[in-house]
Amino acid sequence: MTEEHSEDNLAARTEAYLSQSVLRHPGEATKALKSCEELLPHAEELGIAARCVDAIAARSSATSLPADKGSGSVVTAKFLFALLRTAHILRASDAARAAIERKAATQLEQATVEDVLIPSYSGAAETLYDVDYVERVARHFLAEEEVGEDEASSSAAITEEEAAARTTASRPSAVAMVQVGKLVDNYLADLASDANLKPTKFCELALA
Repeated sequence: MTEEHSEDNLAARTEAYLSQSVLRHPGEATKALKSCEELLPHAEELGIAARCVDAIAARSSATSLPADKGSGSVVTAKFLFALLRTAHILRASDAARAAIERKAATQLEQATVEDVLIPSYSGAAETLYDVDYVERVARHFLAEEEVGEDEASSSAAITEEEAAARTTASRPSAVAMVQVGKLVDNYLADLASDANLKPTKFCELALA
C-alpha cells in the first residue's frame, strides 16, 4: 500500500485524493467527517478527522457545517462533540476548534453530559475536564438569543408581529433553553467531584 512497494500506490493515491478533492472543498470535507464517524478511532489516529476540521475552518465560515436539529442532515451533535475531543487530542488549530465550538452551540440542547465531558489534555491543566470550552459553547448558544432580539428590533418599519416572528425564528426556543439548562446542571454535578476545580470557575459556568 505504500511507496516502498511501488510508486503511486494506494497510500499516495488516497493522500492525493484527500488533498485535491476533499480538503479543498468544505462540502466534501464535511461528508468525509461524516464518514469518519463509522471509522473511529482509526480516523482520529490517522489524523483524517482533524485535517477535515482544519480544512472546513480555513475555507469556510462556521455555518458551512450543517446543523442536525433532528432533521437527519449531515453532522450530528454527538459527532460534533466527538470532533471537539479529536481537536483537543490532536491539537488542531484554534480556528478549527472555534468553528466547531460555534456550530456545537447550535446543537447544544441535543448533547448529553457524556458528549460534553472532554478530559483536559493540556499538561498544565489541573482539572479532570476542560471546563473553559464548555463555557465558550454555552456563551455561543446564549449569544444566538441576543442576536435574534437585535435583528428582530433593528428595523423600525416592521410591525410588532413581524418582530416577534423574527425573534422566535432566529433565537433558541424556550424548550431548547430548558434542555441546555438541564444539561449544564448535570454537567456541573459531575464537575463538583473534581477537587482541583476552583470555586470561581465553577460559579462562572453556573452563571453563564
